[in-house]
Amino acid sequence: MIRLGRFTFKVVLLGDQAVGKTSLVLRYVNNSFSDHYISTIGADFLIKDLELMGAPIRLMIWDLGGQEQWEGIRARYMAGSDGCILIFDVSRDHNIEFYINNWLREVKDFIGEKTPIIIVGNKMDLEPKVDLELATRLINNLNFPLIETSAKTGTQVETMFQRITAEIVMQKAKYVKKLKGIKDSDISDIFNQIRTKPK
Repeated sequence: MIRLGRFTFKVVLLGDQAVGKTSLVLRYVNNSFSDHYISTIGADFLIKDLELMGAPIRLMIWDLGGQEQWEGIRARYMAGSDGCILIFDVSRDHNIEFYINNWLREVKDFIGEKTPIIIVGNKMDLEPKVDLELATRLINNLNFPLIETSAKTGTQVETMFQRITAEIVMQKAKYVKKLKGIKDSDISDIFNQIRTKPK
């Protein structure tokens, strides 16, 4: 969604229960962190204003409950998303290939294949139990960006949201015919072109 004068993007956070979705959002929006875990009931919503290459942007960040029981609610709130952040817990020993593919199927079913996605390995402040080399190869083969974060320390949390914002802008630029031939690095030109031809 784009509004005149400011870009407004809807971003959803996905992943299993307790991977740190809420903690990442609170670290980014409020610069706060708590070790006390509270499960997200269905969905939660926060807003963050930022600038990318001088362009004002508002992110509407939806933190969606990861339990199977919330799948119906996730489907409803995932609709119309501009971008998706899929999060896994690096300190949790599980089949990372199954995990990622399972969540990507849900994204495909409820949002579509063209929505920008980044994948985030959270809790890098803890000892990794996931095979990070395998995860990196898998994610690279899927052609998604991988960012390693820590909500506790704040490591790369801002980078994570800046990257999904940039991915959204690039994806929207593909639908603007005037952008043919503009390099991916010309972010400011992309913003100008999108602003003249809102979706």
